[in-house]
Amino acid sequence: MKIAVIGDIRLNLPALEAILANARFRKVDQIWNVGNTLGDGLFPNETIQKIKEEQILSILGKVDRQILGDKHKKLKKSPQPDKWLIFSRIYEALTIPNREFLKSLNSRERFELEGKKILLINQLPGFKDTLTPEIEARIMIEIADKTTADLIIYCHPNQPSTARKIKNTWFVNTGSTGGSTAKKLQSNYCILDFKPRSFKVRQHRVKYHKFSLKSLKSDEDDDDDYEGFEQNPLTLLFPANPDQEYTSLPPESFEDPNEKLVPVIKLASDCLSCKYMLSHSYQVARLALGLFDKLQSLHHFGTTERFWLWSGAILHDIGWIIGRQGHHKFAFNIIINTATLPFFKRERFIIACLARYHRKSIPSVHHLHFATLEPADRDKVFVLTAFLRIADGLDSTHQNLVSDFDCKIFEDKVLIECKSAHPALEEYQMAMTKGSLLFETIFQRKLVIEWQPA
Repeated sequence: MKIAVIGDIRLNLPALEAILANARFRKVDQIWNVGNTLGDGLFPNETIQKIKEEQILSILGKVDRQILGDKHKKLKKSPQPDKWLIFSRIYEALTIPNREFLKSLNSRERFELEGKKILLINQLPGFKDTLTPEIEARIMIEIADKTTADLIIYCHPNQPSTARKIKNTWFVNTGSTGGSTAKKLQSNYCILDFKPRSFKVRQHRVKYHKFSLKSLKSDEDDDDDYEGFEQNPLTLLFPANPDQEYTSLPPESFEDPNEKLVPVIKLASDCLSCKYMLSHSYQVARLALGLFDKLQSLHHFGTTERFWLWSGAILHDIGWIIGRQGHHKFAFNIIINTATLPFFKRERFIIACLARYHRKSIPSVHHLHFATLEPADRDKVFVLTAFLRIADGLDSTHQNLVSDFDCKIFEDKVLIECKSAHPALEEYQMAMTKGSLLFETIFQRKLVIEWQPA
C-alpha cells in the first residue's frame, strides 16, 4: 500500500493540487495530512473543499488550532497585532461548514497498518521554529525511549522532508507543502510504500505555479470579448499635464517605476481573472487619480500619496477571489501577506486600508489595523479613501460609462461634472452613497455630481 504524507499546506491550493497530481501519477492509495492546513494562502475554502473531496486523512496543527480557537483573539492586545489580524481574516473567510469540518479533526491519530504502529502528529514535543538538527535529534531520542509507535509522521516546515530511524522508531518529516522560497516554487511530500514486513520512504519535490485560477474561471470568461476601458495601468501614474510637480514623476521612494508598479498589476491580474473585473479596476484607478489631481488644491498631497491611491485602486477588488461577500476585508489580508508586493510596512498597511474601506464601513479608530497608523497617516487614508469610494461608485455597473469629468471647487461645495454617452443613474447613486459623507466631512463642502452627454 502506498501512502502520500503531506503537511503545512498553508491554504496554498496550487501547491496542493500539484502534489495531488503527482501522487496520482505515482498511484498512491491514500493521502495523510499532518496539519497546519490553514495559513496565509489565498484559497481558504477551495483548499478545505479539495481536502474533503479527495478524502485526505487530516489532523489539526498548531496554526489550525490558533485560528479556529480563541487563542488568536488574545493576540489582539499583544505585541503581535498583525498576527491576530491575519488569523482573524482567515477565520472570517472560512465558511461555517468548513470551520466545522476543521474543528471535527483530532490533534493526532494512532492506528496500525501492515503490523506497524503509526502516530500522526503535527509537531514533535519541544518544537521551535529555529529547531536545530542537533536539538531535534535529542528530542527524537527522548521520544523513542518512551513511545510504542513504530512510525511517527510529523512536519517541520523549515526543513526539507526527511526520514530517520532512532532506535526502533522511524521519524518521517513531510516537509512543507505550501511553503517555498521566493525563487523556488516547490512543494515537499513523502510516499510511504508499505509491505507485509517492511516499508520504504521516498521524498519528493514538486514544482508548481503560484496561481491556479482555472477552477475560478468560467467557460464564458475565456471567450469573453468584453470591450471596456482599455487603459495601460502603468500610464495612469503619469498624467498628460507635466507642469504639475506632484504628478510629473513616480513616488520618490523608488527610481525605476517597474520596481513597484509591475508587481501590483501582476497581483491584480492573477486575482482578477475576468477581463471586466480588471477593466473596472483600471477605470476606478483612472477616476480616483483624476479626483486626486483636480482637487490637489484641497488636499496638498504629493507623488507618494498618489502612488498609494493608484495601488489601492488597482488592488481594491482582489478579494473577489473568494467571492463578493467580505471581499474588501480579504483584499486587505492579501495585500498585507503577499511578499511579492515591494511595499514598506507603513505603506503596505496604508494601501491595504484603502482596499479595506472602499466599501461598507469607513475608517475607524475602533479597527485595530487603522488605529495602529500614525495620526498623519490616518488623515491620508481618510482623504484617499474618499476619492476611491467616489471613483468606485462612478463605475458601479462596471460598464466604464464615465468617459471624462471635471471638478469645480466653490466655498461651500465641490461640483463633479461627469461626461457619459449613456444614462448613469446607478453610478450617480452609488458615488453619492459611498463617498459623499466621508468627502463632505473631510473637506467641509457639499459634494454635487452632475452629468453631461459625452
